[in-house]
Amino acid sequence: SFGEVWLSIDTAGKVYWAVCDAFFNLAALPGNVLLRSMMKLGRLGPGLEVSRAFRYLGIKDKDQYREWAVQRFSNGRTNVLIPSHGQIYDRADLTERIIDLLRKRF
Repeated sequence: SFGEVWLSIDTAGKVYWAVCDAFFNLAALPGNVLLRSMMKLGRLGPGLEVSRAFRYLGIKDKDQYREWAVQRFSNGRTNVLIPSHGQIYDRADLTERIIDLLRKRF
């Protein structure tokens, strides 16, 4: 288990989601070819992504996790992602992108 933690902060205008390892949003991968290749293989980015380690080692019941996570983001509100790994994602398309990503990876 990864000991994953999600914290939601509900404000009048948005719901902010601070997450540990579930999502990465790295702006760019490093220039080092070996490190870059390893990060791509592990699906650590660039951009909004779920790592292969989290997908295969962090979640036992992928169907249940997917449905739970999709419900969190399907709240009818504007969502903002604050990942522990990478950049804050505060664009209008976050909800759609993250739900698509959850359905694709889980």
